[in-house]
Amino acid sequence: MTTNKQFSYAGMTLTRGSTNYDAKHSWLVKNLIRNKSLGVLYGMPDSFKSFTTIDLACSIATGRKYHGEITQQGAVVYIAAEGQQGISRRIKAWERTNNLLTNDLWVLGSSMPLNTPKAQNDFIELIKQLEIAKKVKVELIVIDTLARCMEGDENSPSDMGKFVRACDFIRGATNSSILCVHHSGKDINKGARGSNALVASIDFEFKMKRIKGDIAVMLINTKQKDADTAPPITIQYKQVDLGITCEEGLPITSLANLSQHAPDTRNGISNIIDIINKHPLKSMTRHELNQALFPSTSKIQDSDRQKIKRALDTLIKKKLVTIEKKGVNSTKADIISIIH
Repeated sequence: MTTNKQFSYAGMTLTRGSTNYDAKHSWLVKNLIRNKSLGVLYGMPDSFKSFTTIDLACSIATGRKYHGEITQQGAVVYIAAEGQQGISRRIKAWERTNNLLTNDLWVLGSSMPLNTPKAQNDFIELIKQLEIAKKVKVELIVIDTLARCMEGDENSPSDMGKFVRACDFIRGATNSSILCVHHSGKDINKGARGSNALVASIDFEFKMKRIKGDIAVMLINTKQKDADTAPPITIQYKQVDLGITCEEGLPITSLANLSQHAPDTRNGISNIIDIINKHPLKSMTRHELNQALFPSTSKIQDSDRQKIKRALDTLIKKKLVTIEKKGVNSTKADIISIIH
């Protein structure tokens, strides 16, 4: 269709000038994952990459908020290329912790070379048939891990480019977002492993940073195309008894996110110390504190922000808390910690 603001020919559409400049972002997980986007979550071994990805996937499948951020509920297809049983137990731990069933989370317990035409077409057809049979809309596809689902050399720009184009083709055909779980190199500060063609092509990226001496990590948003990066999220994990035993009769356990169950009631500004003390790490980002104080409010009023600021200033003067600023001015990522 040709209009004053666009021109179409042979299946291609041109838009005039700044047309659509005011289009609003549509989020799968508010401020973290946009609809129909492609992203990567990477980290070192034992940085809880899969646990955190499962946490996100379960939140989307059930429509539960993720660390206070609204999710768009929809079905999730999880490619567990490193084995299904371990993933299934981690999902069960999430279900027991949250008292919810993840009926719209579907696990494929084998790898697929997604950058080959046959695998792409078979996988797209699998998604379409699932949506018809179960009357659901798949909103997120998880590829865990990228290396197990890619044919070729991840260090090759050409091979990595083929993988990215395959992901683009799949998400276009399914109208879904794709999240790839990936490894970092030996130096996590140098980013995800392999060719830079990956990070140059994705819409969002998360880095997992393990907190020493604890079963906890920081989820750090290192890239967010056309939007501000989200503040870091501190995630504390706990052991969960799955209600089954091994051959020796010992309980089988897994891990689940404890941080999701931080105080979710508006207790007032005077309870800042209590709220931070209840956090497993005795510290929170400014964003996390705001959400704990005002969980039912999507946007905090300026008057309430001033109250928080005055309360924090008082606590600093009394040497009860410290604030580690992440910029010249106050930001959501500032770390507020109890002084012991």
